[in-house]
Amino acid sequence: MSDREKIRSRVGSLKRVRRVQIVLEYLMVGLFWGAIPAALFILATKLFIMPFGNTTSYLIAGGLVLAGMMTFVVRGVLHRLTEISVANDIDITLGTKERISSALSLDHGKHRKDAFVKALVADAAGTVEKLEMKQVYPWRMPRAWRIALPALVIAAGLTFMPQLNWLVSDSDRAEAKVVNNEGEKLLKLAKQTEKKAVEEKDEVLKEASKELQKSGEKLKNNNLNKKEALKELQRLTQKLESQSLERIPEGQRALMKELAEELKNGAQTKELGEALENMDFSKFSQQLDKMLNDMKSGKLSQQQMDFLQELMKAMDESLKSDAAQMDGTEDLKKMLEDLKQAIQQEQELRQAMQNALDKLEKDVNNAAQQLQQGGMNQQSQQLQQLMQQMQQQMQQQGMVSQQTMQQMQQALQQAQQQVGQNQQMSQQQQQSAQQAIQQALDNFQQGQQGQQGQQGQSMQDINQQLQQNRQGMASQMQGSQQQMSGGT
Repeated sequence: MSDREKIRSRVGSLKRVRRVQIVLEYLMVGLFWGAIPAALFILATKLFIMPFGNTTSYLIAGGLVLAGMMTFVVRGVLHRLTEISVANDIDITLGTKERISSALSLDHGKHRKDAFVKALVADAAGTVEKLEMKQVYPWRMPRAWRIALPALVIAAGLTFMPQLNWLVSDSDRAEAKVVNNEGEKLLKLAKQTEKKAVEEKDEVLKEASKELQKSGEKLKNNNLNKKEALKELQRLTQKLESQSLERIPEGQRALMKELAEELKNGAQTKELGEALENMDFSKFSQQLDKMLNDMKSGKLSQQQMDFLQELMKAMDESLKSDAAQMDGTEDLKKMLEDLKQAIQQEQELRQAMQNALDKLEKDVNNAAQQLQQGGMNQQSQQLQQLMQQMQQQMQQQGMVSQQTMQQMQQALQQAQQQVGQNQQMSQQQQQSAQQAIQQALDNFQQGQQGQQGQQGQSMQDINQQLQQNRQGMASQMQGSQQQMSGGT
């Protein structure tokens, strides 16, 4: 190796060391300038409700830090560094009195053949071999770490700061509180599910508890707005539904398939059957939710009553299928049988109520006629209007409201009193009107005989039984729905 090559080799090695040091120095500076906006951004997420969760926020903050570092690393790589500048550093640090820098400066072109230059290069080559080059650029931490590290610590520390939401509206703050409460509910449910999974040694329930825990923590601890929270709950619902399918026995699956086919044959139950066939329990629940709410309040429209009729027929046919005889169908069969009986009882009670209402209408019309003959047209018209209202309610919701029944009863009692005080009516007219009104009132009294199918029961009794049966039927439908969806 020539003297020239020896010098350039040692200088080149030092140049690479210096390049690394420069890049590290710029890296620390970049870390500082990246950590500052990251810290400000994280602080903003604690004061505002952002349209994304904490995970996204931290990714953005990390991206800001990384962007700052990469920007300054590129500047470090592009920083101008020449062999002459490195040679000057050698001369200054090691006290070689410009031997190295002079040798590199003169060792080119026509100067190379000069005897003085050759002697200078030879001397410089001997010098660089003897000297400790590590002393030129000793390893040390870049000075910028003193500001970079605190900035990074501040940014990291802000991630543990609680959600303050100081700079949000009252409505947004209330919305965030609701999301937080939902998260706490999910965490509580996760613990209950985990306990049940351990008791039953159920791996599916164990996985479900993990999903509940994951979503609960997101809603409770993360900075989620309502839209993001709904997305998370939708994801959780889909995940739990997928897991719940694994818990359904084969026999029950087969019975559900038969029931789905039968439901698809009905005009009112077709969509419910399609949802069950596709194991889409979210849609299945949506189809039933309104009816269940109406049942709990005791109301059913004619369309809903037709739905129940088709549902009962579908259940009856599916229970006769071969699938109903398979293992693992016992619980679902019992629920379907109980629900079928409740629907049958609903039809019987509704018919009994209609019969009682028809008898009341006959008695009320008779009483109204007697009142009209006695000149009490206003009372007669009031009774007829209330009777018409009761019949309309029966047609629209399958029962009569308790309030309307009380209004009819009070109207009859008032008419009865007014007949006794009416001096314009003859004694015979008063007696006929009193008998007609009392006959109408008897429909509301317990223990009266002669009502078809409900001997010994008043209209209030039948109406109350209808409401209780519908509430029980709603509970049975919810139980069947849960059983078919895997019980989670």
